[in-house]
Amino acid sequence: MHDRLLDAWVLPAEAGFFPTLVLTIRPENERLLNCIAHLSTSIRVRIQNPGESSREQVLNLYENSRALIFSSTSESFGLPLIGAACDLPIPASELGYVCDVVNPVATFDADSAVSIARAVRRFLGCSGSPLAVMTATGFMERILRP
Repeated sequence: MHDRLLDAWVLPAEAGFFPTLVLTIRPENERLLNCIAHLSTSIRVRIQNPGESSREQVLNLYENSRALIFSSTSESFGLPLIGAACDLPIPASELGYVCDVVNPVATFDADSAVSIARAVRRFLGCSGSPLAVMTATGFMERILRP
């Protein structure tokens, strides 16, 4: 789940757009923390990680946020409801149960970094032009690129 979200944060950074993402990653998740550190220094992606947080700290994060991004592909209860309780807009995965729990302001395919990035840009009012349609040859060249 986090990997695709991090990939989605790289795409706008490569285009010179730097929204801030706040995650609460536990210290034992070294692989993810190392990935965040690498992206923050090499690409200047804006990702903050206050780490494990108390209830009060999490509520403070919500109060200082513009949205709660729900990119889960399996969770059906939890953060979206907390976000909704804090009156945060929620860009969310296109999963059947999501609309039973919240009314997302934007939806995306949680398995696609491009879809997540485009939903975030739409939410922030910075949507770009539609993706160019590729030829079959161009598509094959792109996916087979080393």
